[in-house]
Amino acid sequence: MKKALPLTFLTLLAIKFCCWAQTTELGKIQSSLGKIKDSVQYVDALNRMAMLLYEKNIDSTFFYTVKARATADRLGYEKGKADATNNLGVFFDIKGNLQLALRYYNDAYIGYTKVKDSSNQVQAMMNIAMVYKELGKDQRAISHYNNALEFGKKLSKDSILSLTIYNYLLQFPNQFKKAEKQAMVGQAGRIAQKYKDSRTMLAIEQLIADDLIASGQRATGLTMLAKTIDSALAKQLYFVSMDLIMAIGDQLAETDASQAIGHYNKGLEIA
Repeated sequence: MKKALPLTFLTLLAIKFCCWAQTTELGKIQSSLGKIKDSVQYVDALNRMAMLLYEKNIDSTFFYTVKARATADRLGYEKGKADATNNLGVFFDIKGNLQLALRYYNDAYIGYTKVKDSSNQVQAMMNIAMVYKELGKDQRAISHYNNALEFGKKLSKDSILSLTIYNYLLQFPNQFKKAEKQAMVGQAGRIAQKYKDSRTMLAIEQLIADDLIASGQRATGLTMLAKTIDSALAKQLYFVSMDLIMAIGDQLAETDASQAIGHYNKGLEIA
């Protein structure tokens, strides 16, 4: 979600479904919200709505998260509190308040540990790593990424690993040798395909395109990036689109400044 996906992005981590599925799910939750009688299910619905809305309207994410957190606090519903806390991390991350983002992601990790939610523990570690990278604390970021990958190997449902690998490789492309990087990209792609995670599959295409460009296949890589951008925009995945547009702008900056500026302006329009 930004330089890398927090979700999430990533989260989301957390940020793992195609736009059509998201829009359909969001509509169903919104239409059924007033009919939910079970308080725990109501909190889960509010938190899910908050996460589904972050690309469309981040302020709506905050609104529903605050409602979810207040209700979860009243119920003593620990999983609901952890999810709401994670959503607050996403909100402040996107708003650029990295210290508050780090605070809430850390609190979410503690909450997920308390309820033994292993998958979301990995997501929280990934989100913390991304914030540390943004703060310029690379060694802390790498440590959290390594912990997330190691912990993620133990998951029976390992869908979050594809996003974790993507963000790690995107933020630290020189941390791995070429063969190791290719193996990790392949692993992330297989996991994303297994769970039909179209958002992460698009993001992984960026890594493949970057690698093609770095290995001398510039035209092929740029064409792949352009097609990936078109796919992301068609699915209204705006944060993913911005990342991809900035990536192609960076690739063009040294050889075609006017095209690069055009892409940067397009990214700003989406923002």
